[in-house]
Amino acid sequence: MNPSHSRPPPSATGATPDFVDLLQLLADEALAAARRLRAGWRQRREARDTHLALQQLDERTLRDLGIHQSELWSLAVETHGGPHRTRALAERSVRAVHS
Repeated sequence: MNPSHSRPPPSATGATPDFVDLLQLLADEALAAARRLRAGWRQRREARDTHLALQQLDERTLRDLGIHQSELWSLAVETHGGPHRTRALAERSVRAVHS
């Protein structure tokens, strides 16, 4: 066997260091994905709650605040850190055209 092609010895568990590194990377990525899902879920839940609260306001109060009924969902989503879905799609389209 050529020494330049030899693999490191297996660890006590029988796994090579490369395999252990790969498993750690996969576990880290899975954890990061779960955290992103949870954060997105929380953001959408908070936006929904805000939207429901804004819907309780009457037209006069909304007008005094300078808000139209059609803007409530967009306002709720933007308040919690995200662009409204249609606005996000439009922004992506503009970036694609200019890149």
